[in-house]
Amino acid sequence: MANRRCWLTKVVKVNGNWTTRPVVFTPKGNQLTDRVLIEDREVPMEGVFVLEWWENGQRLRRRLGKDLLKAQTALTKHRMKMLAKATGGTTEAERMAHWKDEREARSHLRVIRIIAGL
Repeated sequence: MANRRCWLTKVVKVNGNWTTRPVVFTPKGNQLTDRVLIEDREVPMEGVFVLEWWENGQRLRRRLGKDLLKAQTALTKHRMKMLAKATGGTTEAERMAHWKDEREARSHLRVIRIIAGL
């Protein structure tokens, strides 16, 4: 079965060194905060959010920037994409690619009909 887990981390500067730390969500509503876990304590810190996940045996990362809302939205979208892929559904990109191919095929058929006089 495909991996369906993705998560957010935050790149922050701790004691002069850049490191990644797990982010903290609110207990109610599961909303993202600007806090990270450092030694089992929640500490508010400036930093860059990073989306991480496993795909084909590789750990992949995508930098999302400093915006809380953008990071929360990217996490939700990526979770939905991974769930669709794991359950055999299609993603928006796959649907759009199919539609584009179908449109190009219809356009090509129209040209052939014009040339053939049909």
